[in-house]
Amino acid sequence: MRLVAITGAIVLLLALAASGSAARNPSFAFGRTGGNIEPYTVKIGSTGKISAVGPITLRNEDKRLATTALTRLLGLAVKERFFALPRRVTCAGSLPDFASMFVTVSTATRTRTVVVRGSCSARFEAVLSALQTAAGVPVSQR
Repeated sequence: MRLVAITGAIVLLLALAASGSAARNPSFAFGRTGGNIEPYTVKIGSTGKISAVGPITLRNEDKRLATTALTRLLGLAVKERFFALPRRVTCAGSLPDFASMFVTVSTATRTRTVVVRGSCSARFEAVLSALQTAAGVPVSQR
């Protein structure tokens, strides 16, 4: 009887661990890289915690985004078909010394990073803009 109870407890713990990892909230990162300007990275973790590295000011750095906000951001990424975008986009007329912007979206099952030099991808810009707004990046720094 005791062995059955222990086995049942182990099965329950394994099921809870599996469901927890499958239901993990999405996480995001975005920023500037390359070119002749200083890079920065902003991260929005799966707990909603916002952090930044580099020369960027955030109005919401001490704030945590709610799970519903993370879900809405992921919904926008899906709507904009972010996971189908090319990994690298170089817009016509963008010079090699221009910095590129990047966005990374991670879920429990996939991660995609897209790097764009220039501003020719409306789908990328929509996701980037939503992330910048959620993290509190001032318009003057976009």
